[in-house]
Amino acid sequence: GAIAGLVMESSSFRYGFLHNAVVAMDVLLANGTVVSCSRTEHPELFAALPHSYGTLGYVLSASLQAVPAERDVLVTLRE
Repeated sequence: GAIAGLVMESSSFRYGFLHNAVVAMDVLLANGTVVSCSRTEHPELFAALPHSYGTLGYVLSASLQAVPAERDVLVTLRE
């Protein structure tokens, strides 16, 4: 849902939405076939899936480009 819909998170301002990190996806189409897509393989489907909310197919798996994480994170809990 996060890839085919619209998801923002705390670092979206820096790295873009979740679908911007997708490198490739396996998608179940309405006719029952599974298609792999990327920027070079079925590029039309790859470009159309974000924001389609599942109308084009169901994302079974996705490969994502990871971004560096901060080494230390400070968390403060307040009651």
